[in-house]
Amino acid sequence: MKKCVLFLSVAAMVCLLVSPAWADGSEPDELQALKNQLMELNKMMQSQQQQIQEQGQKIKELEGAAKEPVPYADVEGIVEKVKADLPKPADGITVGGGKIKITPYGFLRLDMAYDDSAVLLGAGNINAWAWPEQGRSPVFREEDDIFSTTATATRLGFNFEGPEFSGGTLKGKLEFDFDESGANDGGGDITAHRIRLRHAYGELAYPTWSVLAGQTWDVVAPRIPNEIDCIVLWASGNVGYRRPQLRLTKWWDLDGKKITAQVSANAADRKAPTAGAASADDLDNDGILDGTDSGFPVGQARIGLDTVIIGERKLGIGLSGAVGREQLDFPARPGDKQDVEIWLVALDGSVTVIPNLLTVQGEIWTGQDVDVFWGGILQGVEKERDNWEPVEASGGFIHAMLTPRKDLMFNLGYGLDNVDSEDLELGDRSFNSTIFANGIWTVVPNFDIGLEFAWHETKWVAQANGDDFRVQTAFIYKF
Repeated sequence: MKKCVLFLSVAAMVCLLVSPAWADGSEPDELQALKNQLMELNKMMQSQQQQIQEQGQKIKELEGAAKEPVPYADVEGIVEKVKADLPKPADGITVGGGKIKITPYGFLRLDMAYDDSAVLLGAGNINAWAWPEQGRSPVFREEDDIFSTTATATRLGFNFEGPEFSGGTLKGKLEFDFDESGANDGGGDITAHRIRLRHAYGELAYPTWSVLAGQTWDVVAPRIPNEIDCIVLWASGNVGYRRPQLRLTKWWDLDGKKITAQVSANAADRKAPTAGAASADDLDNDGILDGTDSGFPVGQARIGLDTVIIGERKLGIGLSGAVGREQLDFPARPGDKQDVEIWLVALDGSVTVIPNLLTVQGEIWTGQDVDVFWGGILQGVEKERDNWEPVEASGGFIHAMLTPRKDLMFNLGYGLDNVDSEDLELGDRSFNSTIFANGIWTVVPNFDIGLEFAWHETKWVAQANGDDFRVQTAFIYKF
């Protein structure tokens, strides 16, 4: 029908156009012009006819697709692409209607160590110092070697996050292990250590400030060397521990430089009193911890700067300090008390020497009565005649970490703790140092094997020096 209408229309136009030319055979130019016009109209007709055919073909294809859909050639590929575009599922367990997320983490760990000399083995099998040798020690003889095995460094923790509100969020941490020293020092079953609380805190965090309440790391001297021995150079140059605290943190971002300021009020003591005997934190043996007896918390503060220098190299430095006091009684003089001042100043830093390969960090510090921070080789106060005198000490450490591959890490470190000998008595420790080197290999995802060599040297007042060479391995399944 469409073709018939189109043909009659064109024929009528041709008759109208050609009839004048027949009436006047003497005008060949006008006839030629009419022929040209006819040819143009014919081309237009053919073009329109082709468009009509193409549209009809498309209509047929659409009608056929509606009746019998054509499947995609690569359905699996499309499904995988859709999965990749979906948000990744969050790890952990979601509770509280999705408002609070709990993420478990930790590791199962076995440590085995050989020491060629007598050492103080703390919780698990940490090496604090070497006892005097050369036959001058009343307890240990020269080259009294030790082999120790423990699984007490096994750790379990939970990170809490949420809910979010008014631009801020609540988060927290609960973490514990089994390195409670009482099981060793108090004669407990070494295969059934007591649980030790490491972290337990909640934090209200906003983009530029936060408030933390609970137990976690000290503000002062925050750097920690990556030593396989869990003592991490404490009593050998590293200071700072975990304790209950109330902390305020404030951040500033200035042209790519991050400035962090922190202040906190902290518990002053580290070890609980021992019934019927004096302890490091209850020297007067009155059953009350000496820091608690002072009536004041230990105040800590730190100001730090983190920036990027020379390409992608990161630099972080910080200045921190702590002040507090202990109060000690005199059993022979009821009512007579003495305050001993605690203070510590520390400078810490970290720098990326070669991006993604070599990082170096360290600390230097000085202070008095710093055994509560694991300084002074765990000596804080000495009794001289009728007075309690604080022990002054200084020290520090340096640690280099090399990561040639994602599954391989090497660490090298050295630390020392030097105590003022004038504050010490016969048999006290005046110097303690450790140098260590280790390698940690991720054999398969989530499973590490570590091997460490360490040399310890301890100097004693009016006694022979002690030294020890240690070889330690660790097998760690992380989750």
